[in-house]
Amino acid sequence: MLGIRKVNLGQYLNPGDPIVSLQALDPIHVDFTLPEQRMNQVAIGTPVRLEVDAAPGKPFEAKVTAIEPSVDASTRNFKVRASLANPGGELRPGTFGRVGFDLGQSSAVVVVPQTAVSFNPYGNSVYVVVAAPKKAGAEPAEGMPQATHVVKQRFVTTGPSRGDLVGIIDGLKPGEVVVTSGLLRLRNDAGVTINNKVQPAAQDRPEPENR
Repeated sequence: MLGIRKVNLGQYLNPGDPIVSLQALDPIHVDFTLPEQRMNQVAIGTPVRLEVDAAPGKPFEAKVTAIEPSVDASTRNFKVRASLANPGGELRPGTFGRVGFDLGQSSAVVVVPQTAVSFNPYGNSVYVVVAAPKKAGAEPAEGMPQATHVVKQRFVTTGPSRGDLVGIIDGLKPGEVVVTSGLLRLRNDAGVTINNKVQPAAQDRPEPENR
């Protein structure tokens, strides 16, 4: 496809002067970079998901067709090229895109909102909610609700994160209840009352609004 011409009719041209841009739209290539740690995890033919701002909410499917054999010494990244058919011309050269692809097999992982994890230099932890032990004569302070549960601080091993969620590799079992807000005001064995009226953001692909 030819673009807008860069010369006028009757204009004198020197050898090598650009006249008009020429772009091939079908098929079209997607060039992106990956960190060197992924060098052995991507191969020719790997399926790639592509999303572009010009077509929001519409994913495209491409396949890796070329991999740069060397790594850039300054960025420690290597280049990858994927190709896909573009008969309708929806994708245009120079468009910014986001790519993603699957590695390995799916696995079941315990996930919690990132707001539930207290990230510290000495270790990451969460507060697990358990039933409060019954104590004779234990009355709440005036104006405060009766504590129905207590929290136990537990150190966990965090895994990869996606969106608002973070995976827990070790330290937490499926179904356990954790605190998702107000962690700075908690301490071990502190009495709490569960209130789920305010829910934390917990999306694997959040789409914040532009304001």
